[in-house]
Amino acid sequence: MVSNIKLNWRKVAVGSFLLAVQLGLAVTPIDATPQINLTEHLQTQFDEPVSLAKARNIHRLGFRLVRLPVTSLGRDFVIVGSVRNLIRAGLNVVVDLHPDSSRDFQVSEEFWLAPAQWRNIAQELKGEHLDRVAFETLNEPDYRKGSVNRYNSWVNLCIEAVRDVDPQRWIVASNPYQGDADYFNGPNGNWVPPRIERLIVPMHYYRPFNITHSRNYLAKRRGERVPAGARGAPYPPPNDDSFDSRDYRNMGMHFSRYRAWCRDNKVWPWVGEAGCYEDVPGRDRWFSDVKAIAKRNGINVCWWSTDRFGIGAKWDGKQYDVAFPEILRIMTSS
Repeated sequence: MVSNIKLNWRKVAVGSFLLAVQLGLAVTPIDATPQINLTEHLQTQFDEPVSLAKARNIHRLGFRLVRLPVTSLGRDFVIVGSVRNLIRAGLNVVVDLHPDSSRDFQVSEEFWLAPAQWRNIAQELKGEHLDRVAFETLNEPDYRKGSVNRYNSWVNLCIEAVRDVDPQRWIVASNPYQGDADYFNGPNGNWVPPRIERLIVPMHYYRPFNITHSRNYLAKRRGERVPAGARGAPYPPPNDDSFDSRDYRNMGMHFSRYRAWCRDNKVWPWVGEAGCYEDVPGRDRWFSDVKAIAKRNGINVCWWSTDRFGIGAKWDGKQYDVAFPEILRIMTSS
């Protein structure tokens, strides 16, 4: 009888959670807006925690959540210190395992060390700010040509490692196709996520891709010669039958299809990355359009800086010097 009562209460708890998912009533770390990826730590050596002064400046710029990309989970003291400083500054945090190349990481020894490393971080932060801190198992896993079962086994190991010591911690787990919009019941495939509570499955949004990822800008970053004054393809694209034009016309559908997929799979939606390179004519409109489409669908967006933090902002040790105030205004406006 006692075991049956326990089982029934468990069913009630799960049912209540799923109802909260459908009604959008649960409090999640990704509720805090506006949001930004702290990408500067992918371009500099991450030797010490994000300082409290820096965290407070991010807050003053208007942001309320930071996605914290870290190339390795090995420096748990740096990660934990960063999380605590960001929290003290009034920012929610998503700790994002973000190796230089997910494809290379997936075939490395470190890949199989990650569950144990996630467990260590979960132990350090056990019970702390459960509604403000989430763990993202891996940025943009890419199994378009690999074994999805291998990825599923690995991500379940990571989830079990975290939940074993911190059962209520929010988890962010990407689909195994780089979080691409065309793999949420889309034309390129689908994925069945783990059936667990407190799970966020993100979409990363860089569409139309040939516009957001300017070939000239990427070539310049690789040190290649680019004609003086050359700029990326304009946004919005010409109204024709090109892939970019079709992609542009489908932007609203990408979000509504993703929202429906999350609802059907009882997970939380979140655009963990969205951004556009600096030399794209009409770039400010791209940010405005993506923000408006996401808002209509009830989805929060964590903006990706395509150069340094804050779309060109530079940290001088005391404050950020914002190079693109019009983009920052779009990001942080209601």
